[in-house]
Amino acid sequence: MDEHAVAVPEKSQTENGGAKTEQPKPSTSSTSSSNNMDILLRMGFPMDRAEKALTCTGDVSVPAAIDWILSHKDDPLLDVQDQREYLVYLCPSGPLLEKIEEFLNKTVETSGRNGAHLHMPHITMCHAFKTTASNIPAMLKALQKTNASVANTVGTLPDLSKLERYTSESFIGLFLDKAVDKVLKQLSESLVAALQPFSDKPIPHNSEKAFHLTLAYHFEASQFETIHALSKRIPLKTGAAWNILLLSRDARFHSHEVFKMVHPWSTAISHRDDEIPFIKNDYVYVAPKQNSATSTNAHPAGWVSAVSWSTGCSGVVPLTGIERTFSSDAWILHACIPYSTLRLQTGSLISDLNCFPSAQRARWVEKLPAREAKHLHPAEVESRRLDKYGVDQELRKQSATVQRKSSTGTKKGSTSSNSAAAAAGATAFVMRHGERMDFVFGVDWIHKCFDGEGNFTRLDLNMPKSVPKRRSGPGAYVRDPPLTYMGVFQAQTTGRAMKDHGITFSRVFTSPALRSIQTAAGVLEAFKDPPKLCIEPGLYEWLGWVREAHPDWLSTAELQAAGVSVDSEYQPCFSAHQLDFNEDVEGFYTRNGLVVRRIMQKHGHEGGNFLFVAHASSLDTCTRQLIGATPRSHIDMTRITQRVPYCAVVTCCPGPEQTWQLKNPPFPALTHGQNIKFNAIQTFITPESTYDRDMQDDLENLARHSARSKSSSLSVAPVKK
Repeated sequence: MDEHAVAVPEKSQTENGGAKTEQPKPSTSSTSSSNNMDILLRMGFPMDRAEKALTCTGDVSVPAAIDWILSHKDDPLLDVQDQREYLVYLCPSGPLLEKIEEFLNKTVETSGRNGAHLHMPHITMCHAFKTTASNIPAMLKALQKTNASVANTVGTLPDLSKLERYTSESFIGLFLDKAVDKVLKQLSESLVAALQPFSDKPIPHNSEKAFHLTLAYHFEASQFETIHALSKRIPLKTGAAWNILLLSRDARFHSHEVFKMVHPWSTAISHRDDEIPFIKNDYVYVAPKQNSATSTNAHPAGWVSAVSWSTGCSGVVPLTGIERTFSSDAWILHACIPYSTLRLQTGSLISDLNCFPSAQRARWVEKLPAREAKHLHPAEVESRRLDKYGVDQELRKQSATVQRKSSTGTKKGSTSSNSAAAAAGATAFVMRHGERMDFVFGVDWIHKCFDGEGNFTRLDLNMPKSVPKRRSGPGAYVRDPPLTYMGVFQAQTTGRAMKDHGITFSRVFTSPALRSIQTAAGVLEAFKDPPKLCIEPGLYEWLGWVREAHPDWLSTAELQAAGVSVDSEYQPCFSAHQLDFNEDVEGFYTRNGLVVRRIMQKHGHEGGNFLFVAHASSLDTCTRQLIGATPRSHIDMTRITQRVPYCAVVTCCPGPEQTWQLKNPPFPALTHGQNIKFNAIQTFITPESTYDRDMQDDLENLARHSARSKSSSLSVAPVKK
């Protein structure tokens, strides 16, 4: 039963039984991999189309996503990023599921359909809520974290095999033991709390209802005896494995009935121009009551209006060729969490194929090319015409046709990031942060400036007067240093130049690094009523530079306490949990480019200027995808980075035919010299030999950092010697 509350049963009407549950072996957990998205982008698919395809196939494989795109090439809503509804079920598998399905089929034969035939047998752990596809990776991370927390709190999970049959005049179901019910309520509350931040509305809680498996409800009173007799055939001692499933459904068809295509009609029934072609095992959405007698008379030969699940196209289908099925058969599975281990499984790593809804399993899982390719000898892969991604070469040729079609013109209603933002005239300003403390004073500034109680003392005029308080103490500044006083001045000066040239910003996005956040805040001091800062983890620098020690960034509360205006309601496009500290340079370009494209996709239609404050490499990595260039090599990226001074700015502007162009900003660059460390006593009083040694140390220190803090203007053309 889905969204129907049922009172706790009276013990006088229950039949008790128990059996030891057959639990599955622990399996490897996995979060939803971004590799499939990267592959689709490298193959040339638009980001919004690739993201939608992965969502609508459960991210099971690249071939599945390509198949979805090709099948929906005539779907008028192909490029519309509509929200899906997500929900979490606890579902049985194995012998118990087989007995329940046998009961449901017999019920249809003897008494017709009732409310229990809407959805797969389940216990609702989290009711339906809407969110965007970009939130799925973060949702999976939240679920994984919640599972670990519950497992540590509860310890050994109670057995789910103790079931009690409950009956009333309008309801028949199987209830769980009270001890189990208590643990499931705790797990349900934790799941709801973890998923609530991603929902646009409050998610209802299950604390007031007893957890149960619904067998039948909303049936005629005259049918009770027959249904009740059939329910007694389900042994209460039947073993089962249980899985927690994260599922989604198309919100447009929540109230529609789902039918499966079973009998071809093109040869038996006269052809109609508006008919949906028969596709074996395809599903269609039919508006309620269309299959009633009245509606049938209104449609010659019993034709009803429908929407195809596999193509998204609308038309009519004959009632004689379709068969009613569970609405959940047309849903999509995104994650499976075996109750016995509470370890997250996603995509092709989901071990129990019976967890997949029927349509998804039949089309993309049971015949999954990527699964087969993993176990093939290279010669076999070639003979079966699969490329290195497990994609059939003929399928790839078809996808190229669709890409060419999409590149020649955007359909009405398209939300393509490049076209939408460029058409609206949105301009991206990408900026490097200002001068950082450790590049001037070395890492030991922390030991010199902080006492044993964590109090900061300013030892040089180029040091800030104060630094934000950190929950993890001053040691966190080793990996996340602040700006120098000169760094703040550089940011303020650049901000005033922007204002003097009539530049304003509608939105400002910054890397979570403190130096980037302080730079963005310094720039915005020049403006009246500036926008709040949106902290975007996906803008952080290449993770290959921080692999051994991950940074500990300041929280939103800590930044606000330090006087930084942060948008606490902003949902990042790329959460901190998604960062892969083993990424290569190509992955870094993909991550930065993906974040900028998602932001431009979401907000580009507003027009205006967007400011991205990040790192030296960001001026290239954040714009390279927009202008249609390929990622650079590690050596080339390093060479480019060394030529980008503090607070350098580059603009990415809309060009002809909805393209992007890289340009210098409309204001001058900031160029200045650099002072070495000065001490009057050492200079004028200390013996000359000591002075020379200290001076040499200063010069060597300056030489070590000159490459990174080189004060030269940014130029697109090669540097002339």
